[in-house]
Amino acid sequence: MIPGRVVTVSPPETAASIPQRIRRAWLRKGWLKPFRNAGVLALGGGAQGLIQLAAIALATQALGAAGFGTLVLLDSARRFVGGVIRLRSKDVIMRFGARALQEAAAPGAFNRVLSFAVWLDVLSALAAASAIVLAMGTVVAWLNMPPGLADEARIYGTCVVFVALSSSAEALLRLFERFDLVAARNVIAPSIQVIGGALALVVGGGLTFFLAVWFTAYAIARLVLIGMALWELRRRRRLHGLSLHPSYLGGPEAGAWRFAVATNTMNILGKVREHGTTFIVGALLDPAAVGLVHIAQRLGKMPRKPVSKILTPAFFPEIAHQTASGKHRKRHKTVWRSTLVVGAFGALLFTLLAVFGKTLLAVLFGPAFTEAYPVMLLFAAGSVVGTLTFAVRPVLLSAGRVRILLATGISMAILRVGLLFVLIPSFGLSGAALAELIAAVMVTLVVVPAARQELRRPRDAVPVATSSDTHSV
Repeated sequence: MIPGRVVTVSPPETAASIPQRIRRAWLRKGWLKPFRNAGVLALGGGAQGLIQLAAIALATQALGAAGFGTLVLLDSARRFVGGVIRLRSKDVIMRFGARALQEAAAPGAFNRVLSFAVWLDVLSALAAASAIVLAMGTVVAWLNMPPGLADEARIYGTCVVFVALSSSAEALLRLFERFDLVAARNVIAPSIQVIGGALALVVGGGLTFFLAVWFTAYAIARLVLIGMALWELRRRRRLHGLSLHPSYLGGPEAGAWRFAVATNTMNILGKVREHGTTFIVGALLDPAAVGLVHIAQRLGKMPRKPVSKILTPAFFPEIAHQTASGKHRKRHKTVWRSTLVVGAFGALLFTLLAVFGKTLLAVLFGPAFTEAYPVMLLFAAGSVVGTLTFAVRPVLLSAGRVRILLATGISMAILRVGLLFVLIPSFGLSGAALAELIAAVMVTLVVVPAARQELRRPRDAVPVATSSDTHSV
């Protein structure tokens, strides 16, 4: 020690300061913003999933396998018809609204976007309601349901009007980063379904009672969503100038209609995948089989759902930024390390389903649903395979390579439908899950090489994609 110098020793860092530092970094770091938003959605989505599971359990207990299968078929028909007919004003608001908010030199730009989106919602509501009224009778007959259900199915199906009219409202809340309100809205409908299901067990409500409860749940949830969006618009002083004048039907700028139609085409492919299995099982087998497949499919999606609903929306912006800035090595590490983590997570959930799945089915839905256990495992295996390609879409879209995604989506939809018609008559319910597993493997074999090729491209060869590029095909 040097004479006359005072040596100060810093106190050791306390254990309490480390969590505080982590919390400050979590709240302040800009690059963590997507993860913070994903965390809010995860809280709402987790609560929604648990409450929905309770609602389904009550419905199966009250209606039995056949009655629950009929309820699922009618709800799937409503979702499918409404989803196919409806134009996606959500994407319009995200694509044009975000830019309009930043264009200070273009007064009224945001109001033009919002007015056009509301017009899309109104047209979608009218078209979807008309399609439901015209098609539900045919759907009931095609799915071998009692003819007397046609009128009830038409009335229930008209709840697509509330879904269509609230499409812009949800997009606005996301655009304004009000993920807390979106998460809160997500639990309203399943909560009402749980209350109605519990009441049905007490008073002995049948299928008509459940259709009324589910209709009310969807209507209230969507009306609340519209109210939230109007409140947020008023708070931000954005309500002034909103109009439904026919002149706004032309779109806020050139290409708006082309964009809306293109995104709707992608949405149709998603609806075919989501509901195709339910319809084909209903046509080839019976409502009881539909109920079993629906339960197996819902539980079998557990390895994939957290990835697609929570991680991917947060992952895409980061990959897009790395692609645009030419950070090839960083992007490569981000993709492969994230894929390893997601794959391990999916394998863990698959193992838990394999060990506890049969008990879970018996406890939640009754002993009659335990025969769905092997079907559930096949669906879960397909979900694990699907999680391994979660990074492919962000990588290819951020590089502007949308054609291969569109071609793969169309070809795999055709393959999946063909496999369902071939495998279900031969293997029964397991054939439906086996078709999903084969399709997931084929998608992996097609898109992973394309993603690997993109990741290996030289840094200066990585193109920058725009929103118009990703929907121009």
